[in-house]
Amino acid sequence: MSANKITIQGANRYFSNLLATAINTSLISDTDSTDDLGSSAKKWANLYVDDIILGDTPTITTESNANLSLVPNGTGYTIIGDAGVTSHAFNTNDDLLVSGRLEVNGVAYFDTSVVFSAGISSGFIIYGVGAIIYGTGNGNQTDTLLLTGGNTDRTFIFTTYANRNKDFDHTAQTNPTLFIHSATDPDTANTQWLSLTHDQTDSVLTSGAGDIKLDGNVNITGNLEIDNVQVITNRVVDARIDDTPNSGDATTDGIIDALRDAMITHGLIAAA
Repeated sequence: MSANKITIQGANRYFSNLLATAINTSLISDTDSTDDLGSSAKKWANLYVDDIILGDTPTITTESNANLSLVPNGTGYTIIGDAGVTSHAFNTNDDLLVSGRLEVNGVAYFDTSVVFSAGISSGFIIYGVGAIIYGTGNGNQTDTLLLTGGNTDRTFIFTTYANRNKDFDHTAQTNPTLFIHSATDPDTANTQWLSLTHDQTDSVLTSGAGDIKLDGNVNITGNLEIDNVQVITNRVVDARIDDTPNSGDATTDGIIDALRDAMITHGLIAAA
């Protein structure tokens, strides 16, 4: 053996006759990012190492559209990051712990439940097209889910799954507004909705098409107005015979007043 040449007796150029060999120094290629360890036709079976340090632009891939599986041994689980430990008794090699933040630029699919074990006090944000869902524990909003319609649209739409990608043609709203649509395709009819909002003065309930029907009993604790004219307050009725509200006296003519007087007589309502 010379300083520049090592001769291993009995080994051919394919190193097929090598005995178990111990290497007491680093095994370094003579060219950066050029030499391979194995090939697509001749692969190593298993690689036993403690740490893997990748280059500046690393890629981990597979051949022939094969899947890539990270499978810890036994009850071990996969960890991304080094700052966290499981608080949910992870104990299978199908479990994954991300100790830092996780960003998903595409679509995330959850086949079962999504659990926020710390409650919503630590906060979570879901960004959509012009909408944010935010859970907060600040101030008086402890365990409260806040919904915002973004800074432009301020619109929330409840619809069927089949219509999720449709355009419902609602313009930007001044105040946060909830639209509940029927199951009809909005491309066929986009006015089948009920909206609820507050216009900074009054609460406003509006129907895009058809009447607003109240099924069951209606309990009114305040005043009832029609076209901004009060018609009911407590048990007093102010009836109409034309475009001008009457005075509520018993001498006013008209069918409506007759009905009103009859109701007063039978004690159904109080006299005005």
